[in-house]
Amino acid sequence: RRPPFLQVQGSTGALLRERGQIQSSTNAVDEVLAQAASVSSNLIQQRHLFTNITDKVLAVGARFPVVNGLLNAIRRKKSKDTIVLSAVIGICTLFTLIYLLAK
Repeated sequence: RRPPFLQVQGSTGALLRERGQIQSSTNAVDEVLAQAASVSSNLIQQRHLFTNITDKVLAVGARFPVVNGLLNAIRRKKSKDTIVLSAVIGICTLFTLIYLLAK
């Protein structure tokens, strides 16, 4: 059997280790949150940049009919790609559900 003063030191040591682990976890969470804030800021900057670029391209398209026709063709292609991608995702989801229900 341990003497009482060793039990106190052992529990104090365990509490100190636990506190250190909690502090380490808190520091790791703080770092992840700082990275997330940085990424969010960068994405906001990119959105503003792309908005400005889109506005400039549309302004050029309004001035030159050939460029405007090209922009419309790109827009139609993007729309078709979106429809195809949505259909593929829908079909994959449907097959996954059928597979899971057939089990």
